[in-house]
Amino acid sequence: MNRTLVQRFGYALLGLITLIVVVPILLVIGIIIARGIAAINWRFLSAMPYGGMKQGGILPAIVGTLLLTVGTALVAVPIGVGGAVYLSEYARDTRLTRAIRLAIVNLAGIPSIVYGLFGLGMFVLFFRFGTSILAGSLTLAIMTLPVIISTSEEALRAAGETAPILFTVAAFYLPRLPRSPLDQTMALPYHLYVISTQVPGMPLSVQYGTALVLLGLVLSLNIVASLIRRYFRSKRQW
Repeated sequence: MNRTLVQRFGYALLGLITLIVVVPILLVIGIIIARGIAAINWRFLSAMPYGGMKQGGILPAIVGTLLLTVGTALVAVPIGVGGAVYLSEYARDTRLTRAIRLAIVNLAGIPSIVYGLFGLGMFVLFFRFGTSILAGSLTLAIMTLPVIISTSEEALRAAGETAPILFTVAAFYLPRLPRSPLDQTMALPYHLYVISTQVPGMPLSVQYGTALVLLGLVLSLNIVASLIRRYFRSKRQW
């Protein structure tokens, strides 16, 4: 009897903790949707910004975010998945491999601002890529590698990072599309930060609309990744 009560209490406690975690997230998403949906229209998604970013659309930021995501995935996914396969299937259990696994776990916990400063010193200054899509993608790829080796899917979540792209790629205001990997570009995370803190008089609907687009973009990329993963798992012969 006591064991049953303890079990029920444990289930109730876990359910309460789940609600404490999930409800605030749902509230935030609901607020973003309610306040940002009014700004979402074709012109907002397809036009260039003008008038100090208070008018026009966010097309350069959307395109820049997609380019960064693709560039990050192209660099990080092959290396990360290859490293994971090697460590799990081929590498012997030695002191070196244990140290590598420990380093991967530790690197996954480093704040993104540190990766941003590393990317600034390595790719922007040392390799002279400048603040560009290439420098930003390489920085994000290095940042996500430790997690990709563990999960093989985190490159798509890098689309929401602000600190690394702040130093390596993002432009404050650039009302045109990039023409090469060595161009600067606007990106949704940094654009959202700029219009929320640096542009006085920016309508709230535009801020929440940008946040809603970023939220939808990240969610869509994760859904696509999940569908691709499910497809290949269904084709695998166990």
